[in-house]
Amino acid sequence: MKHLVLVGLMGAGKTTVGQMCAARLGRAFVDTDDLVETLAHASVSEIFASDGEARFRELEQQAVAEACASPEPLVIACGGGAVLAPANRRLLRAAGTVVWLRAPPRCSVTGSPTDQGDLCSHREPARTSNGSRGCGRAHTPRRRTQA
Repeated sequence: MKHLVLVGLMGAGKTTVGQMCAARLGRAFVDTDDLVETLAHASVSEIFASDGEARFRELEQQAVAEACASPEPLVIACGGGAVLAPANRRLLRAAGTVVWLRAPPRCSVTGSPTDQGDLCSHREPARTSNGSRGCGRAHTPRRRTQA
């Protein structure tokens, strides 16, 4: 069984949709940015600040390879820039079904929370790499809860 791989720009909803898909499919959810942070023992912003983007992309490639190598079918959310590397694109395509999540620029540029504190509700339906519908669906506005 193949992985379900979610790609798209920052703020497109990869984590939100990925967690919903994982729950619905009964699979584990993996975010490659989380794997990068585990590998580096530092946050993404700390990696960029101390080691630069080149080092981050090296770690990201390791994280993508690690996630794709899992024998267990996963739902994988890739960082927004993961698909820039041809090696990552090849790995992701070979490992499963790739779904590109799209969101209007007003959602992607600012991330998912809107100025009013709602989660973005402007998602367009996801499409798989072969053009068929993926498991992504339009989100309804939900208020963020205080922790």
